[in-house]
Amino acid sequence: MNNYNQLKNCLDSIKQYTNEVSYEVLLVAYFFSNENLQKLYTEYPWVKIIISDEIRGFSANNNLALRQSKGKYCFVLNDDTYFNTPVIDELVNVMERHSDIDLLSPQILRPDGSVQYSGIPPITWIDWLMILFKFKKERKDHTGKYIQYKGLFQTYNILGAAFLIRTEIFKQLDFFDERYFFGPEDKALSTLMNVKGYTCYVNADIKLFHLGGATGGAQSKTVCATRPAERKGSVIMYSEGKMIRYYVLALFVWINSASWALGWLFKTLNGDKSAKYSFQANINVCRSIFSKQTTTEIFKRFYKRSSN
Repeated sequence: MNNYNQLKNCLDSIKQYTNEVSYEVLLVAYFFSNENLQKLYTEYPWVKIIISDEIRGFSANNNLALRQSKGKYCFVLNDDTYFNTPVIDELVNVMERHSDIDLLSPQILRPDGSVQYSGIPPITWIDWLMILFKFKKERKDHTGKYIQYKGLFQTYNILGAAFLIRTEIFKQLDFFDERYFFGPEDKALSTLMNVKGYTCYVNADIKLFHLGGATGGAQSKTVCATRPAERKGSVIMYSEGKMIRYYVLALFVWINSASWALGWLFKTLNGDKSAKYSFQANINVCRSIFSKQTTTEIFKRFYKRSSN
């Protein structure tokens, strides 16, 4: 997303701390300026640059690179990540020693060193609704099985910001599902893997930093387009192709977004200038959740309006 300074930290981490394994780096330059593209070509000649100048979601952009990958493993890595230890070397070493592990994630830390993600439990459609309405937290695991803070353990869902997966398996799954524009493609992938009998693990002793939301959070006008696309994607995933469940979930999403829109409207009227983006994002969810548009069509529809 054309954030060169952020990307530079990520690429420098790879170069400095990956010494034991051979690798190729495929970088999807999504709507990069000519100036930043030239910097990439000049400063990182060892990186294969794939230019993406059409509106694509996280899944489709990643797939541009993944379908060209040649390695035994694919390490999917967001540009808003960095590390100061040999993360890639260590992940590969674990996978080489454990043939029963099909996907492996490091522990994901915030820049201040606190844990952002260290495994994610299974999330049913009922769980998702409870998380949506703030009755439950995604990062809570009452079983103590799927979220741990040290050592190697099996989890269920993963965060798409950084994970290592066996390329052969990723190809069999046809990489990321492009029905999802901006979430929840990572949970869809790990859920599908579990259903098909593959395993997802975390090694909490291998740590990686993730800025999170750096490409546009709740205070950015981009959320006006990403939020409705994400909510639509979640309804698609958690409905599991069941029509009645789809409309039940869509109804609850509409109610949730309408409630949040009212709250953000009051903040907007009280002079909070940044609140208008969150207000509009929730209004856009209400306007699109029952539509037949794809997540990409929904993003394009509202991104164009927010850019005008």
